[in-house]
Amino acid sequence: MKIRSLSLFAFVALMAGASVVQAAPNSPEPADPELVQIALDAIKAKYFQRLADSEIEAKAAEAILLASDAPGFAACMSAEGRPPDKAISWTKAWLAGQCADRLADKSSPKHGWVGPALSRLVQAIDKDGSIVWMKQFAEPTPQKRAGFGISFSEDAKGARVEAVRDDSPFSGLDLQKGDVITAVDGIPFAGTTLDSMVEAMRGLPGSEGTLLIVRGAEQARTVSAKRRIFEAEKPNLVQSGVAPIIRFKEFTEGTPEDLSALLKAVAGKKETRAIMLDLRGNDGGLFDAVIAVADLFLEKGPIFSDVGQPGNKTNHVAQKGDVLNGLPLYILIDRKTASGAEILAASLQDRGRAVILGETSFKRGSIQSILLLNREIALRLTTSQIIRPNGEPVSGKGVTPDILLPLENVVDWQDEAVQLIESRIAAKSTQAAR
Repeated sequence: MKIRSLSLFAFVALMAGASVVQAAPNSPEPADPELVQIALDAIKAKYFQRLADSEIEAKAAEAILLASDAPGFAACMSAEGRPPDKAISWTKAWLAGQCADRLADKSSPKHGWVGPALSRLVQAIDKDGSIVWMKQFAEPTPQKRAGFGISFSEDAKGARVEAVRDDSPFSGLDLQKGDVITAVDGIPFAGTTLDSMVEAMRGLPGSEGTLLIVRGAEQARTVSAKRRIFEAEKPNLVQSGVAPIIRFKEFTEGTPEDLSALLKAVAGKKETRAIMLDLRGNDGGLFDAVIAVADLFLEKGPIFSDVGQPGNKTNHVAQKGDVLNGLPLYILIDRKTASGAEILAASLQDRGRAVILGETSFKRGSIQSILLLNREIALRLTTSQIIRPNGEPVSGKGVTPDILLPLENVVDWQDEAVQLIESRIAAKSTQAAR
């Protein structure tokens, strides 16, 4: 099956996303060292950059050693004539795994050493990669998964709460913006990636989750609630006038159709001279929805390309028809505008179709795959990078606005952006009158 989505990773909306690949679905469940080998094979075959076997195996060995801190581990290695250094071969890495497995705390969950080892391995190769425990899924489809209705950002101690939806199960449990979630269900967040935190938050509808919360200097406390599926927020008109503003937070299956209908209604009004899309905080969504939304504004030509291992490239091209018939388009972004949202902004900026306002975006534009290793665990791995029409990657560079509106100097970006657009419209009208 295929899941195509673009991330911030997130899965705070939907994650960059993708193909789901089963590894040896009919074979017996592999032992831990074999599971690491399956993960290595998957990385070699699917990671968007082709890496030498020796490079991947060295990272695997180091990851296993770093994850194996049980008492007696070094002695176990030494007894086999394999000193526990980091510059070791895959054979030694296999042995490291066996030692770690024998010495693991018997009260710890299954794969007590292999989970941390796989996590370190995939993140050593792919900074946006992570492991996924499949018990969190009813089926491996991101759209089916449930959560808590919390938006958060990365913090040194864990996940910093940015917003709590009104219909969140935590909305009445004294969880507020600025609180830091340091663990969920006993899984610590310090030192992990944003993607890993999102994965830990998500799960089956109705499953209970317990968050460890820190607020300022107060003592840490726990709060629990059941996960649920939230209805996607549709594009909505947040301000009318000369330059109407349309805001949406994610790209879902229904976004292109809903946005198209709203754009036609707004553009048909007499007073409308330009339209602004507010993509602040939009962290992506479904891959095909991003393409379809970009296509709404372009008559023809490139939207973007996704490029994987050598020989694996797909060019996405617009079909005829601009829903706005050339009406000026502005896009407001901030540093939390990520993945699909920044890819849309980059595409329309390069094609000269939109003027970008705000601050540089999050700098992530990639497609990821969920690679199933067995019934319990999977890897999330970057399998393609998004290349904008100007030939530059989105990841690592993001989108630089045409007009910078520094966040710290603007109390209300929306009003500031509208004033700027209206002044540009007035200037063009004055020039035309001459």
